[in-house]
Amino acid sequence: MNAYRVVPDPSRPSAYEGVCMSERDPGDPDGPRCAQVSGELRSSEAVDRWIAAHASETAHVRYHRSARGPVRVEWRPGRDDPPA
Repeated sequence: MNAYRVVPDPSRPSAYEGVCMSERDPGDPDGPRCAQVSGELRSSEAVDRWIAAHASETAHVRYHRSARGPVRVEWRPGRDDPPA
């Protein structure tokens, strides 16, 4: 059994982000990607709205959507100090 466990940290909000992965030139699938980023948002719904708005403005159709959740370490009883 590990001397620790990693658990969600409810004192911090999760972060969500969208990135456009569409080709700048649809005729060149190996060309550069748009790569426009939504920035850090507070919900997956906000990312979906950003994606829809960007798609409406650009006709781009490929995106990455990611979520990051804060975590913390809890040391099990009997453990004096975390490892250095």
